[in-house]
Amino acid sequence: MGKRYFLLLLVIFLILTGCSKISTPKGGYFDNSKYKNDTIGMAIVFPESWIITLDGGVELQLNRDISEQLEEKDHELMPHINHENCLAYFVASKYPENTKDVLNCGLMLHIEEYMKGSIQYKHQYIEQAKGQLEKSFQTVIIEMPVENIDEISFTKYSYKKFREGKMVQRITYIGFVDDFAVIITLKYFGTDNEAKTELNQIIETINFNN
Repeated sequence: MGKRYFLLLLVIFLILTGCSKISTPKGGYFDNSKYKNDTIGMAIVFPESWIITLDGGVELQLNRDISEQLEEKDHELMPHINHENCLAYFVASKYPENTKDVLNCGLMLHIEEYMKGSIQYKHQYIEQAKGQLEKSFQTVIIEMPVENIDEISFTKYSYKKFREGKMVQRITYIGFVDDFAVIITLKYFGTDNEAKTELNQIIETINFNN
């Protein structure tokens, strides 16, 4: 998945983990291939072969010990956080970034406090997020029917871009838990039905009562 995609959507705060549960103060942790965030009670499970992308483009494999990989890459456990409202941010993808001759797919999870500056209400946050998507991707944003994920209502947007002659499909979910906005973005190539199915299966693992 391209670096522009990650950088356009928001500054980074990564979630660190491994087979021996490694946590951050509030950002959550991975326990093997399961991400948990106790602050909002969220859990999501990824396929064990998937890749987690951290800040600076550092990629870690879920099927390998995360601590060992961080040492190999000389990557600090606590990166600088330059977005004070951000609770969590990471990207999970099927293949490493820039893998050639494959149709990659992935999921971005971003959790942040939604009340900031002039934004005091959920509908204001949603409108701002929609405007940012339209500005960043310069394409038509289509609002889809509201979808419940484990009893939390999510507003959904669909948008497409063509890259190197191939259509890239993105679906963004925006929901709220207490004072936090939960943003989930799926990305896959439009012809890749297998990837679409796999991403939907990951969405089905989400629960907010972990």
